[in-house]
Amino acid sequence: MSSATPFDPDPLEDLLGLMEAVADRFDKAELWCSRGPNLAEAAERYERVVRRFEFGRLRFAAECVVQDVPGQEAELSTEAFLQARLRLSPGEAKARVRSAQELVGSVSISGEMVEPGRPPPLPPLKALSRRSM
Repeated sequence: MSSATPFDPDPLEDLLGLMEAVADRFDKAELWCSRGPNLAEAAERYERVVRRFEFGRLRFAAECVVQDVPGQEAELSTEAFLQARLRLSPGEAKARVRSAQELVGSVSISGEMVEPGRPPPLPPLKALSRRSM
């Protein structure tokens, strides 16, 4: 999964800084300024973005499994490591490990990532309302 060498700067540092900046801006956003359909569309878009970040969270866990970070840093199982380091409940840690193992299963023998499917996009709200009728 990882292609960075020990001499490369951490490729995630800038990305995580940008994510933190966006989260800070969103925390200060005045959601009340959006009305009706615009707010509904924004909520739908927000959900799609969150799903992509959830997928990224699983990629982090999978990379920790591949690199055996829990064993190297703390001589812990991945599940125990996630509980301790990320302060997750035992159930959440177990679910992430299970999902990460499914993702790791899509790594080729040479270590190349086999493109996994992204989380399915949400159907438009109109399609949902038609289905419920």
